Amino acid sequence: MICKQCPSNTLAYPLTKEFEIDLNVAQTAFAKLMDMPLKQLNKSQWYDEFSNRMMFQPIIGLFKQYECTIPYSASSHKRACQKHITQFLGYTKKPSKPRRRMLSYLSQYITKEGNITLCPCALIAQKTNHAVQLQTTLQNKLDNILDNRRVADQNLLSLTVEVNYVHSKHDYRYTLIAEFSEARNKIEKRIAETSTKLLKYAKNIQAVSYDLEDMNTPQKIKTFKASVKKELQKFSDAAHVTDIKVYTSAYFPAHLRIPVMVNTDSGFIVNT
Repeated sequence: MICKQCPSNTLAYPLTKEFEIDLNVAQTAFAKLMDMPLKQLNKSQWYDEFSNRMMFQPIIGLFKQYECTIPYSASSHKRACQKHITQFLGYTKKPSKPRRRMLSYLSQYITKEGNITLCPCALIAQKTNHAVQLQTTLQNKLDNILDNRRVADQNLLSLTVEVNYVHSKHDYRYTLIAEFSEARNKIEKRIAETSTKLLKYAKNIQAVSYDLEDMNTPQKIKTFKASVKKELQKFSDAAHVTDIKVYTSAYFPAHLRIPVMVNTDSGFIVNT
C-alpha cells in the first residue's frame, strides 16, 4: 500500500473492494480531522487522542488491518513519511506548521501501532532527481572553467561531471572526467565528496604521464628529471620544488627490490 514501486510491497493491485471501502471511510474521517479546530497538545496527549477518540479509529485501523509499505521520513528512517500518509488519505493541501506537528505525531503513532514496513523508495527518488539537477548546474560551471583554461592549455579538450546518489555522509559522489588530446592516459578521472572539491580539481587537473623505460644510464635519468620538471611548471607552486631525485633499482640490494608487473599489448613484463 502507498508505495507501489517497492519490491517489499505485499498489497496486491488493483485494490480489493473491501479495502477501497475502508480507505474511503478513513479518508472521510481524516478530512473531518483536518477541518476541525486544532488542539495544542504534546506528544503524549496526542497519543491518548489517537488511542481513545472514535474519530481516529478508521484511520489507525486501516494501517493496523492491512499490511502496508510506506516510504520512511527524510528526517528519520525509523518512522513513516507523514506527507505520503496524508496524501494517501486524500489530503492534498499544504498544512499549517501547528497542524504539521500533529501529523508528525500521527505518523509516529501509525509507525508504532500499524502493520507497516518502511522503505527508502521515495527518498532515493528524491535524491536521484536532485543529483540530475546538481549535475546540470555543475556542468555549466565546468564549461566556464574549460573556456578559461583552454586559453592557455589547448591540450585540455573537455571537462565533464557525473553526480550519483550514494548512501553516505555527503549523499552524493562527484566524478570529474577530463579529456586531453596528447597523453598516455587521455582520460583522467577524479572522485570528490563535495562539489567544491570537484571544482577545485577541475581548475588544476593535468595530463601527467610518462613512458616506461629503463633508467640504466645517467643521461636517461637526466632526461626523465627534465620531463618531470617541465610538467611541474604547470602548477602554481612549482617554484618551491628545489630538486628532483630519481631512485632506480641500482640503489637497492636485490633482496629489497619489489617486483613490478606491467601490462603491455604483447603480454606482461616483470621487472625486479
